[in-house]
Amino acid sequence: MTTNYTQFPDKFIPYEMNRISCDFTDVKHFLGAIHALKISDFDSTSYYVLQGGEGLRALDPTGLEHGVMAMMKRKLHALLSDAEQHSIEDMVKDLEAGMIHLSVPARHKKQRRLIHDIMDEYDGRKIKYMGFFTVEEYV
Repeated sequence: MTTNYTQFPDKFIPYEMNRISCDFTDVKHFLGAIHALKISDFDSTSYYVLQGGEGLRALDPTGLEHGVMAMMKRKLHALLSDAEQHSIEDMVKDLEAGMIHLSVPARHKKQRRLIHDIMDEYDGRKIKYMGFFTVEEYV
């Protein structure tokens, strides 16, 4: 069963900059995390939520769906950072496996800690923060 909670970025995003993200294996945990973030006053209009085939098209791992500039950005990021490329490959595998990807803006450490705690409490998988050419994985 595919539940449509998708909220795509307005434009092509080659990299989830200054965001903490994770994947959920089921809708119940995802909705619990969304609710907990809402009562913690996070702005849900800035989340990225990707799921299924539509989520893969929005992620656009090759950049092909978004044109030549997007393809060049994907190639450039792949050359500059193995961690970024690996992150995108992981997201593709997880979306193909039916997981729901949630990405929330979190520039400040205090925000990241709170979002991490919420994601962890609701069984978020592969929780990570992506900064400028860095990927910080939470174990």
